[in-house]
Amino acid sequence: MTSVELSDYLSKVSEYIEYSFYKNSSEIMEAIMKKGFGNVFEVVTLKEDKKGIFECKTSWNIDAGVKFLKDVVIDLTGEMVFITEVI
Repeated sequence: MTSVELSDYLSKVSEYIEYSFYKNSSEIMEAIMKKGFGNVFEVVTLKEDKKGIFECKTSWNIDAGVKFLKDVVIDLTGEMVFITEVI
């Protein structure tokens, strides 16, 4: 799966995503609610560890000139999608 394919898939299933961030969670969630997941989330790098589990560097575009870069694990193996920040 490419980063574009992953982004497209996540945009389609965004209502089934569970998020876990250590910092800036409220800002990210507010931006997603206002602008939609596809307008906030961007994959910078992508590595599939196991089938359906991806390590990614991501960018979360909150507002004009405001974005947060986060290392996350995206787990597509269950009924829900989990995006978890990794420190």
